[in-house]
Amino acid sequence: MTYCPRCNRRLGGPDEPCNPPPSRFLVPANDNILRISLASDRYLRQPDTVHRIALGLKSVGLNRRQIPNWVADQIYHYDIEVRHKNGKIFDLHDTIVDDTFPDDLSCRWVSELLKFARHPPKQRAADKMLPRYRLLELALFLDGRIERPSRKRL
Repeated sequence: MTYCPRCNRRLGGPDEPCNPPPSRFLVPANDNILRISLASDRYLRQPDTVHRIALGLKSVGLNRRQIPNWVADQIYHYDIEVRHKNGKIFDLHDTIVDDTFPDDLSCRWVSELLKFARHPPKQRAADKMLPRYRLLELALFLDGRIERPSRKRL
């Protein structure tokens, strides 16, 4: 059996392209650029979303110091165009991962986030955590570890 390296779906043959199911968050285009719509701030603040991000990170199986590098690998691996809900382009500049994640070499905040995989948070996420959650959710979405719900009011 041959598996797609991007989404781990089973392929019929080694030369067969992977055709993932359509998603309302992927915008079709005629070029090779993958266009993705970012999750809203309201969606990222929800305790259920933080719990899903923590479960997705736990399933990656990396230690806390490798998570920022994994996020950078996921984001820069694809030729993507990311937009906010209002259509404004989200700039994925070269240092966005370094700017978003602190210079704390121990990455203690990742351990705190992974605790939410076992015990979901009871409060909404703080505003200062939204840029981190945005990049983590984007990386997990690109890796195929989480899917976004198809609710219209997010």
